[in-house]
Amino acid sequence: MASPDQQTVGSGTTNGAVMALYQQEGSSSSSSSSSSVPTALSESYGPMQSFTYSEALDVAGRGRFHTLLLFVTGLCLMSVVNETVNAGFIISAAECDLQLTYADKGLLNGAAFLGVVVTSLVWGFLSDTWGRRKVLLLASAGALVVSVLSTFAPNAWTLIAARFLVGVFVSGNAATSYAYLAEFHNETSRARVISWAAMFMAIGLIFLPVLAWAIIPLEDRLPLSLFGYRYAMWRLYLLICSVDLLAIIGGLLLLPESAKFLLIKERQQEVQQILAKIYHYNQRQPVQTFPVKLVTLDPIDSAYAVELQRRSKLGLQYVWQQIVPLLRPPLLLHTLKASVLMCGLFAASSGLFLWLPDILNAYIQRGDMKLCDVISSIHERRLARLERVGNYSESIETSCPITINANIFVITALMGIVFLACYILNGLIIGVIGKKTLLISWFVVCGVCGLGVLWTSDFYITLILIATFDASGCLGGVLSAISVDLFPTNYRAMALCLILMTGRLGAMAGSNLIAYLLSINCNLIFILFGGLLLVCAAIGTTLKVT
Repeated sequence: MASPDQQTVGSGTTNGAVMALYQQEGSSSSSSSSSSVPTALSESYGPMQSFTYSEALDVAGRGRFHTLLLFVTGLCLMSVVNETVNAGFIISAAECDLQLTYADKGLLNGAAFLGVVVTSLVWGFLSDTWGRRKVLLLASAGALVVSVLSTFAPNAWTLIAARFLVGVFVSGNAATSYAYLAEFHNETSRARVISWAAMFMAIGLIFLPVLAWAIIPLEDRLPLSLFGYRYAMWRLYLLICSVDLLAIIGGLLLLPESAKFLLIKERQQEVQQILAKIYHYNQRQPVQTFPVKLVTLDPIDSAYAVELQRRSKLGLQYVWQQIVPLLRPPLLLHTLKASVLMCGLFAASSGLFLWLPDILNAYIQRGDMKLCDVISSIHERRLARLERVGNYSESIETSCPITINANIFVITALMGIVFLACYILNGLIIGVIGKKTLLISWFVVCGVCGLGVLWTSDFYITLILIATFDASGCLGGVLSAISVDLFPTNYRAMALCLILMTGRLGAMAGSNLIAYLLSINCNLIFILFGGLLLVCAAIGTTLKVT
């Protein structure tokens, strides 16, 4: 599925996109990062005291510091997945405790997505003003506090509000992680490490169901209480999902502010000190032997610095200046096409994935029927109980506890592995068949599989069709890469941010639409979303990709 930031650099918000796009426009002549680099530079240039930023990074080398940096920023991206997707794994278990209706479940699934959408531009602006590390610390700490408090939510609306606030904070991690990671790498390593960091998001899609499989089924065997308050296993699950935020905070306390950000802010002495420490960690040499005494911006970074300063001065007015041209010809058509494709992609993949545990929990007990026949029969029984009792909350009480089949989490974890394999496959074949062909082919295959769910009653075939349909989310990176080609350099970052915001709104809308259709007509879910992917394939054929 397409999580909030489940695509390479393309899924970053303005900061990550701006950094990557500016770097695409220039080429760096940086040397290799092996331990022999300092000697090579000295032989080429003599006893240099002044280096460009890329040259200084080469002198510092790559090693232990960059391993820690990759791990921390990877966890930042994984935290976005964890905190926006984990609600889907608790809605069945929490139904009794919070008396959740289908509408409540839809809102709960989409709350964190909405928090990410409405604040991503704000976090991007703060990152450019306050600094990358400071924003990541604030966002992670805020998300941790609110997430922990959300586990004590006494009712549905409190939990929905709390998860929205978690999305507000974790949006800072989505907005800043790529820029923070990219600014400690030069052209030779940047694209590779960004791809590695993005892999953490796919790992999150495996981690969440595995953790749910280990925790949630323990409800009957391990009753917990805190301060005389029953602490259900789904609450413990939400709590443990936030542990990565603790690791992020600990890692950030060991890492410095982005040296490039400080250089743009003309804080030269701090830049030299940071690079000297990186040199010490990576090369295992004393700090005082670091040969760089003065660091200057590369030409391409100078252009970025001018743009960054302009953005900081104009504030939200800069955002408006960037958005308006995207909504006028000749860019309007490109914006509409890319936004519709990303919205359809997220609505179909993320919208359904958030409901998979709840849907599979119903289906796995009656695998000899068509999926929607099972959903309809369960809904009819609920309505019958409602008519007998006359009150939904009492109806919930008479039907609880709901049995949670642990196999649903195993199945979802396996799907996460499939998604990871799809990312790897896309990376291997995209250069062979081309971005546009890959995009259209995947849309067609996934759309047909979505429609195919309506026609089979075989349990395993149904699972394969659903997994393939949901794997459409793996196209987010491909679509982001195509979107970059559709816009001029000076508008690419904002265009990508706008397109991805539309996608996340699609995920929220898709989740709530499924909530409505589950109680009205399950078949319409696969008809509408399967058909939507086929429509997206048709739109994809009109994209002008270089």
